Amino acid sequence: MAEEVAISSGILVERQITENGNSRAEWLAAETVVPGDTLKLVFDYQNQNNVALTNFVITCMVPPSVKAKAIDPDQLVSVDGGKTFDRLDRLTVAGPEGQPRAATLEDITNLRWIIPQIDIGAKGSIHYLGTVN
Repeated sequence: MAEEVAISSGILVERQITENGNSRAEWLAAETVVPGDTLKLVFDYQNQNNVALTNFVITCMVPPSVKAKAIDPDQLVSVDGGKTFDRLDRLTVAGPEGQPRAATLEDITNLRWIIPQIDIGAKGSIHYLGTVN
């Protein structure tokens, strides 16, 4: 059976909105972004099968112009272009002289989510935060 899950993506940018002298952060459609902007990269999904799905995997590449800003400590990530995935605290990369060093948010190239169950017709959303380089 081919899995039919509709997935759409979008990018929101955090902007400070001031009304009546009060300022608040708000997520708006990212029409224009500049270095330093905080982004929310969102992936919406819907199970279009006639059966529930288990352990459904969604993987995305972190755009080169974006640095992951915050992730869940249990988030699966890659620092090698998507070849391998693990928690960030378990990964290493080559340091300045080729010696291994602990991977950081700046090293993340890909993110992966494993959704335990998506019922028939169910919708959901996942996201991560990033900063424009």
